[in-house]
Amino acid sequence: MAQSKDGPSVFVSYSRKDQRWLKRFQVMLKPCVRNDRVTLWADTKLKAGDKWREEIQLAISAADVAVLLVSPTSWTRILSRRTSFRPYWRLPKSGVCA
Repeated sequence: MAQSKDGPSVFVSYSRKDQRWLKRFQVMLKPCVRNDRVTLWADTKLKAGDKWREEIQLAISAADVAVLLVSPTSWTRILSRRTSFRPYWRLPKSGVCA
């Protein structure tokens, strides 16, 4: 994940069934992304043949901020698969967590 010149890199986690919320979030941040104030990463940047698990882990590791788009759909999936939020908890490099 390339770092923006002035702002944080943001990793976005979402359920595929909630892709419309991702698109809405991307539209809201588009001016910041365009002006290099924020770098936004979501799995939509993955291409066919990419080692997706590795790419996602790299993006999480490089992120300054993680945005979790949580909906009833994603929450049910998280609980059923026992997905952990632990990788996101390690994100703050500044020691500040919101």
